Amino acid sequence: MLPFAPYEPARPRTASYLFAAAVALLIVPLVADGPAPRRVAEAPDHFAETANAATPITFVSTRMTGTFVCVECEARAAAGLQPVGDHVHVPGFCADNGEIWRLMTRDRETGDADLGRSATLEGTAFPQSGFLRASRVGY
Repeated sequence: MLPFAPYEPARPRTASYLFAAAVALLIVPLVADGPAPRRVAEAPDHFAETANAATPITFVSTRMTGTFVCVECEARAAAGLQPVGDHVHVPGFCADNGEIWRLMTRDRETGDADLGRSATLEGTAFPQSGFLRASRVGY
């Protein structure tokens, strides 16, 4: 009869771990670079409009009359909510036809003194974004 020697399980060598890691590093970039499957049926309509980047940005030279307003205050009033007490006003312009434009300014404090004041603006309007860059203001 043979004497039983203590059984030692076989251990994988370091070389086999390195080989497996090298294979994984070669396969993962190939799988990750493939296009993701698209599910058009689940995408809302506004995402489809945003995804169509072929439409160029348009701007219009314009002259309009109206009143300087705070965009946030006007939005809250239109929704029937109470105005917020102390907040930084977002300068905007409410044209006589009811359109509200957000003014492109460098200072956020620029329009606070002018809120509620009527004016005639000449400048560039960006209808897709709702921004208005005024180049000349007449009171």
